[in-house]
Amino acid sequence: MKKFLTAFFVIVILPALVLLYFAMKSENSRRSHENSMQYINNTSDENAGEYIFGEPETALHSPMQSISIKIGQEGNGAFFYTVTDNAGLVLLDKSYIGIITDECDFSEGLSFVRQKPTELTDEKHLNISGKSNTSRNYYNETILTYEKDNFYFDIYLRAYEDGFAYRFGIRSKDDEQIQLTVSAETGSFAIPKKSVITAELINNVNEKFCYENPYTSKSVEELSDNTSKYVCFPALAAIANSEGAASGRYLLLSEADMVTNPYHGSVLSINGNGEFGLTPAPVVGENPSVITSGFLSPWRFGICGSAGEIALSDMAENLSPDPQGDYSWVKPGVTAWTWLSEKKKGQNDPKTIREYIDLSAEMGWKYLILDEGWQPKSDKKGRVYSGYYKWFDGILEYAESKGVGLILWIKYADLNTPEEREVLREYAAKGVKGIKADFFDSENQATMSDMNEIYKICSECHLLVNCHGASKPAGERRTYPNVINREAVKGEEYGKYFVNQAVIWAYTRNVVGPMDLTPRVYPKSKTSTLGLQLASCVVLESGMPCMAGSSSDYRKFKAKSFYKDLPASWDETVFLGGEVDDYISMARRSGSVWYAATITKGAKNGLAMPLKFLGEDEYEAVIYSDNTNKKLNIMTRTVTKYDILAYNMLPESGYVVKLTKIES
Repeated sequence: MKKFLTAFFVIVILPALVLLYFAMKSENSRRSHENSMQYINNTSDENAGEYIFGEPETALHSPMQSISIKIGQEGNGAFFYTVTDNAGLVLLDKSYIGIITDECDFSEGLSFVRQKPTELTDEKHLNISGKSNTSRNYYNETILTYEKDNFYFDIYLRAYEDGFAYRFGIRSKDDEQIQLTVSAETGSFAIPKKSVITAELINNVNEKFCYENPYTSKSVEELSDNTSKYVCFPALAAIANSEGAASGRYLLLSEADMVTNPYHGSVLSINGNGEFGLTPAPVVGENPSVITSGFLSPWRFGICGSAGEIALSDMAENLSPDPQGDYSWVKPGVTAWTWLSEKKKGQNDPKTIREYIDLSAEMGWKYLILDEGWQPKSDKKGRVYSGYYKWFDGILEYAESKGVGLILWIKYADLNTPEEREVLREYAAKGVKGIKADFFDSENQATMSDMNEIYKICSECHLLVNCHGASKPAGERRTYPNVINREAVKGEEYGKYFVNQAVIWAYTRNVVGPMDLTPRVYPKSKTSTLGLQLASCVVLESGMPCMAGSSSDYRKFKAKSFYKDLPASWDETVFLGGEVDDYISMARRSGSVWYAATITKGAKNGLAMPLKFLGEDEYEAVIYSDNTNKKLNIMTRTVTKYDILAYNMLPESGYVVKLTKIES
């Protein structure tokens, strides 16, 4: 009888309890989102029992108490907050939240109205591309409402185990739709003294800008004395403790959800004494943002933790709205790209295009990008390019017969009106699989609004999107999973591989979204290596890795098998080791196959790669390592999770291991 009851419990009762648990968790997550929206729309006190009145709670803690946000107000009514970790380390000193508009100044004079009590969210969502196939969104949130003149000013605070986030909203008390022209934001981040900032630095905000500057590391004191005036997001701070020594903890600052409520992007002005203030990004100042009551700002967030915890974070996506509709049609995949090898002339030569379609088919790559020059110059007013060469339909048909999708380059200037964007539906009707939209060169409100419209239309007609000459990523691929890649990086298009930058990007730029590096087979830099090119395909992530070598390079390459069927989406990512601005080692899994790789700026001796991330089976390990700058070693051995691979590395080199389960 006991055996029967035990079996009944395991087979019937236990699965039912598990299903009930996940159903309740899903419902709680749904209610959490619905309650937030109800809070925005509810300006009455009919549900007064649900709120805190009188004085707000002065602290918000993450669910496991790893992060604490403390809040307060100055005598003039300005709102401020600080952030600390559970060891008492100050991550942010007194920092402010506020905005000045032509209708109301929300930087001071705020009077507390009510607070929505802390609410826990613990949910998981599936990813089509990214660091893993599943992300956990786990945080505590509170919403504080203040008033001034005829407006409510809502401050949303979230405390995660690995960081914090805030956004603000503006509502009119009488529910009127009131337009407000933004004069300035007074939000700031106060980084502790002696901390070191690693980010792109710029001197003015009056020129076109697309996040393709080198990253530089300077202490907050050096920045105050430096000629550079602005720090760009994402900005990584190596936090100093109260004694001014390195704490081993980092804080990565950036923005999320920038397009669904179109608003301008921001950079950080260097105000001195460790204070960095929100400032409209380059070119924005020419056209101040205009918002309407009911507006929600982008999330401003900080990821806190070790270098490895920073590299693995997906907070930018977690802060972005859920996708709407079915995106099962989105297929991540490697693409061939002929611009660096064949230049502009190769984009309108049918023979060359067929050659690269064949290459993609041979290599198991899903796509081929046709870059600038694939279509004729336009004679239409306001258009740069339009129409098709006579060979285009035949090439499209040939690509389809080979199972290769075409991605078409298009200039933003040919997409910046609703009428011009109709060409996207035309592309889709022909069977094109996506676009590479280029030369946005701004984060002003109009550009961000256009980007949102481009994303929406492309999602409706099943087109993938790769943005070049563009703004920083801000979680878009969560809301629009078809927005699968983005430049905003100084990649190999600039002539060589910048490995001194790549070992920074892995902890900064690539943390907040996909990154289109465009690696070649053979490096242009005399000091770089073949292994570095291979390893970058694992360490640096996007949903459409763009292979920039020539067709003959891939076909003749000793390590051709590595590039064949290379994954473009990952089920799991593990940080194996590294230091910012030095080296990084990561392992990524696609199905049952693991890829582990290291890239380094300087020579390394005595490195060790524990394989404990593997399953219990035996694996065939194909190891790619650099013998010299121009010679690659390839060896194969059988390994298990209990093995540790020992290796040395040349300067500016890479090391890669492909691990395939041995079937019994």
